[in-house]
Amino acid sequence: MNLPVVIVVDPTSTGISFSAACQEYGAHVVHLWQSGLRNAYSTDPHPHKLLCTGEEDALAALAGLTPIAVCPGSEYGVTFANQLSAALGLPHNDLGLAGARRDKNEMLRAVSAAGLPTGWSRELHSGDEVEEFLTGFDAFPVVVKPANSAGSDGCAVCYDAGELRAAYSAIAGQENYLGETNSRVLVQEFIDGPQYIVDTISTGGRHLLSDVFLYRIDEVAGKPLIRDAVLLKELNEAEQDAVRYVMSCLDALGLKEGAAHTEVRLTARGPRLIEVNARLMGPIQPADVYTAALGHSHATLLAESLLDRTRFEQRFEQEYRPQQALAMVLLRIYREGRITAMPGLAQVRRLPGFHSFLKLPALGTAVSPANPLTVGTTGLAFFAHTEADVVDKALAELHAMEDADAVFTVG
Repeated sequence: MNLPVVIVVDPTSTGISFSAACQEYGAHVVHLWQSGLRNAYSTDPHPHKLLCTGEEDALAALAGLTPIAVCPGSEYGVTFANQLSAALGLPHNDLGLAGARRDKNEMLRAVSAAGLPTGWSRELHSGDEVEEFLTGFDAFPVVVKPANSAGSDGCAVCYDAGELRAAYSAIAGQENYLGETNSRVLVQEFIDGPQYIVDTISTGGRHLLSDVFLYRIDEVAGKPLIRDAVLLKELNEAEQDAVRYVMSCLDALGLKEGAAHTEVRLTARGPRLIEVNARLMGPIQPADVYTAALGHSHATLLAESLLDRTRFEQRFEQEYRPQQALAMVLLRIYREGRITAMPGLAQVRRLPGFHSFLKLPALGTAVSPANPLTVGTTGLAFFAHTEADVVDKALAELHAMEDADAVFTVG
C-alpha cells in the first residue's frame, strides 16, 4: 500500500475529526478499537476498523501495514497508542512516564520533581484515610476528584469536612467515565484564578502552540460547571508565561510526540497546572469553524504534522495570531427528565456570530444535572466573528437562555 497509513486508537471523541483530517490528506486511516469498547467498534461506520484484545493481538492485526503514526482518538486510547508506537519503532512519548501522563497525582509529582510549582495533592484510599486527613485540616476549599478519569467526572469543590466526606463517598468504588473503578480519590489544593486551555502539537520534543482558550467555569451545587471556552486572539505577558510553563510541564511528563490538551490556572503566584492530557482537545473539533479563526484546528494541525511536515515546520517561525474570535459552548440543562422539545435553538441560531450546533441530543434523551461532564452530552454551540465583543454578547444571551430553561424543554 503506497498511501501513508495512520492508526487512530479508540476514536470516540476528537479522534473522529483527526481521522477525517488525515483522510483529506489522502492517508489510509485505520480505526483500532480496544475490546472494552466493543459497542463503539460495532457502531463505527469507518470502512477500515479493527478490534483487538491487547498489544500482541493489535500488532498481529496490523501486520502488513507500515503506519507512520499511531495516535489516540480519545482518552481511552492514550496509553495503548503510545505502547503500540513504541512496539512498532515509531516516535513515542517516554514509556517510563506513561503513568504520570494518566494519573493526576503522579502527574503533579513528576511536574514538581522537575522544579515547577504545583498545588498540593493527597491520595486517599479509605474512609479511615479521609478521617486521618481531616484531623487538624482547615485549608478549605479543596477539590476532590477521581485519580484517573476524564471529562470533569466526579469533580467537586468542598468547603468543609462534611462536603469532603460526601464527595469521597460519591466517588470511591464507583465506575468512572473511562469504565474503571475508582480505587483512589484525590484531595487537591483549590487553585484560584482564571483557567486556560493550552493546546499543543509536539514532534521530536519540540512543542508548537495550537491555541489558547479561556474557560468560563461556574460552580453549581459544589460542582465546577464549564459553560464556555473562548479563544484568545492575543496573549498578555502573564498568559505567555503560562504557555511557557505548560511547555515545561510537557517536558517534565516526557511528552515528545503528538497532541496535548493542557489546563492551567493563573494565580497571583503564577501559573499552576490542573492537568495535562496527552491527546487532542475534546469533545469534537469541527474543522471549518476552527480554521476560520486559527487557520487550523487542533486535529487538522496534528494531521499536518504527520502528512505535510514542511508546512508544519514553518509554523515554528510564525507568531500566534488568530484572525477571528471563536467560542465553544457546552449547552447545559439544569433539570432532570427527558427532552421533549428544543424551542430555543432557533433563537440561538439568530444570535450574531452563531456558526453551528454539534451533537445535539435527540428528543426523548434522558438528562440529569447530577454529574456535569464536559463531553457535550447535551450538545455544543460554536460562535465565530471578527469582533470579540460580538461573540461575548452572544454568549451572555445564550447563557441567560440556558439559566431560564429556555433552550430545551424537559419533562
